[in-house]
Amino acid sequence: MGTTRDAILARLVECLGEAYPIEQIVTYLDTALPHFVADSDSRSSTILIQQVIESLLASTPPDKSEQSPAVLLCPAIKRKPEYESKTDELPLLKKNAFDVLAWTDAAETAGRGSVKHVMLTAENVESHIPCELFLDWMDRDSSTELLQFLQQDACENELWYAHRYFISDREVHSSHKSTLYSSIPETSFSYSFQASELKASPYASSPVLEKIATRVSEFVTERLKSNRVRLHTSVSKSPLDLQSNINKAWIGNICVGNEYLNGTQITGFHSDNLEYIGPRPVIASLSLGATRTFRVRRIKEAADAILPVWELLESERNESKAEQEEKQIAKNSTSNIIYNIKLPHGSLLVMYPPMQELYKHEVGLERRFAGHPISGLVRYNLTFRMYRNEFSSPPLCRCGVRSNMKPVFKIACGASGNIVVGGVKENMLKKSSLNAERIEKYYYSCVKGRGEKSGCGFFEWVV
Repeated sequence: MGTTRDAILARLVECLGEAYPIEQIVTYLDTALPHFVADSDSRSSTILIQQVIESLLASTPPDKSEQSPAVLLCPAIKRKPEYESKTDELPLLKKNAFDVLAWTDAAETAGRGSVKHVMLTAENVESHIPCELFLDWMDRDSSTELLQFLQQDACENELWYAHRYFISDREVHSSHKSTLYSSIPETSFSYSFQASELKASPYASSPVLEKIATRVSEFVTERLKSNRVRLHTSVSKSPLDLQSNINKAWIGNICVGNEYLNGTQITGFHSDNLEYIGPRPVIASLSLGATRTFRVRRIKEAADAILPVWELLESERNESKAEQEEKQIAKNSTSNIIYNIKLPHGSLLVMYPPMQELYKHEVGLERRFAGHPISGLVRYNLTFRMYRNEFSSPPLCRCGVRSNMKPVFKIACGASGNIVVGGVKENMLKKSSLNAERIEKYYYSCVKGRGEKSGCGFFEWVV
């Protein structure tokens, strides 16, 4: 029973460790354990975990002063009811233990040993993951103006709402509101997310948003040219090399906005969708308001192979030998390591390839984090992406909706076999492989699932 208790406690701490003191988690677990009968079926453990989480959630209802601090600090803003979704099908924040477990990806990390949390900073983040973090990227006046615009827009614009998505053939409703902005004319723009057609608000709806979007595009273009990051794949050219891109620039012409009202509003481990933005995308994430923790980990299958953090057009980036050796050591990352990055107000995180192919990221549960004088505990996040015309019409699946684009990374290990990462497994990857190479492939699939519980199981290669 001791081993079982420790394993269950590890999963509970992974899900709730930053939202509840470990002593409180232990107390609730020990209270539930006498009624728990262990057997070889892992479902009984899952039921126990669900009971403990639901008991914790029920014991500490969110304080009203914490639910919507923007209302208290900015009385001029009239906020819509917090748990009102556009469809009114489900509340935004569901106190369901199974959903909490799914969003934090506990099921996938279970059984792979203890999880190690590593805090990264602007100085060392690029040594561990393909990202760069720029603190105080925005000046104070511009960041304040943009934050106040987002507060007002999230309250009044009906295009801010909780979206639905599908995980393992299961429909899930987001715990927070999000929206879409774009600089593309409405007549030339279409965007489907998880079987729903989305409309975008124009950048021009806010002069400061339009100005910041232009600056983000110019800044990311400079960083790409400076870092010599590889953007092309076997099925796509670099967007900078397309004939239609006269200025050879990265253009953040669409932007996904997110609003997190407090530490219970989260987005679980995921990789961003590739349809419309194409393979090996660059995503620039701007944070405004409260400081939340951005967590990153390698996907399970890719973690056992020694693969480079950065994939460049050139082998060297004008670095000293010591710096190159330090990055080489960091290449052997595992899915048991979760990197934590604090994203304060006005900071810009640029995610380069292969971030969306080899890593997952989340904004998880947090009880203690720094608020902001204007927004309180509310955080806004703008993620700028480059909408690519050649990927603007994902094929329709048999359900009649636009399909998802996903990566399949075959890690070739010579005579030892290979594995398909992100898709259907072919052979087992040998953990001892030290000279793995990736063969990039991408495919379209039904957003609702493989047809086992929902969806049609649609599959088509990207060529």
